[in-house]
Amino acid sequence: MGKKKVVLVTIKNDFGQALTAGFKEAYEKFGLTIINEYEYGLPDRQFGPLVSKIKNDNPEVIYASGYYFTAGPLVSQLRAAGVTAPIIGQEGYDSEKFIEIAGAAAEGTLVTTSLDRDSDSPVTQAFLAEFRKAAGFGADMVAASAYTAASVLIDGLNKSGGKGGEALKNAIAAGAFKTPIGTLSFNDLHEVKKDIQVQIVKDKAFHRYAIISDAALLTPPSKK
Repeated sequence: MGKKKVVLVTIKNDFGQALTAGFKEAYEKFGLTIINEYEYGLPDRQFGPLVSKIKNDNPEVIYASGYYFTAGPLVSQLRAAGVTAPIIGQEGYDSEKFIEIAGAAAEGTLVTTSLDRDSDSPVTQAFLAEFRKAAGFGADMVAASAYTAASVLIDGLNKSGGKGGEALKNAIAAGAFKTPIGTLSFNDLHEVKKDIQVQIVKDKAFHRYAIISDAALLTPPSKK
């Protein structure tokens, strides 16, 4: 994106603090500058003082952790105040409710997540269609991830002849699984290996912005 000057906004719980810690471990490698940091609480919905401070900071990009019910008001109030910097959120934003709450302000918001609505995978597209038919609204990444977990478990049970324990663990560990959130496999520590999706809100819906597949960024810890 070519953006270097970042404001960090952190929701004060394990999710937000872990994201900020991860960001701080890596940002210098990419020549980024954190020009200010702010926190907010899970119950917060009115962000006037925070928005004023961010506007005064004039960042090139905002990295803000949160969930759709906090991110919706935050993004809406930032845009209403005239803050135009790109906003990058995470899977907590990944819900049609975020777009509903933020309204027109949601347009252009970037989200790192596990579900690519524009995937050409038949598995992904079938899941999206069947979920919408059953639920009456679009799937979020939680639904896709939960479905994936259940399908991986069932596949492992089939491969192990219905056995649990060590046989099930080994069957899952040795497999590669085509799922709604992409193709999954596991390494020697049973850490998942998969791409990360970046979605952008465009025309009131999530669409593909980019796919992160760089092994240097994504390779999980291993015994080696």
